[in-house]
Amino acid sequence: MIDIAKGFELFNQIPHVNFLGIMFEGVEGDEVIMRLPYSDKIIGNPETGVIHGGSITTLMDTCCGMAMAWARGKVEPNPTLDLRIDHMTAAVAKRDIIAKAEAYRVTPSIAFIRGVAIEEGSETILAHAVATFMIVKHRGLNT
Repeated sequence: MIDIAKGFELFNQIPHVNFLGIMFEGVEGDEVIMRLPYSDKIIGNPETGVIHGGSITTLMDTCCGMAMAWARGKVEPNPTLDLRIDHMTAAVAKRDIIAKAEAYRVTPSIAFIRGVAIEEGSETILAHAVATFMIVKHRGLNT
């Protein structure tokens, strides 16, 4: 199996992932877990301090991509074909967001992933995601 923490180094090179401070937290079974730390730079509503939904979208896309890498046993750049996010409720200000995602089907050409975003310290689901990724055959790249 891959060294998923080492593989996250590839994802961390994506400028907006790095800017947001998204962190790899670990793997539980087939589920990849990531964290979006709360910060003033990702506030969507200055009056309430709630995180902007676009930041949660980036977190979910990244976590789903890492779930695909975990399921396939290698980290490669593979494009997101489709990402559907249902934002269920706003997060409480000043709390980190935890994403969990797993691949539920992987074919030779497409990976199907599902995940959730949860407010840290709560079981409240903030968003639910379903994604598909294209599996591209890469030459000489196998992290």
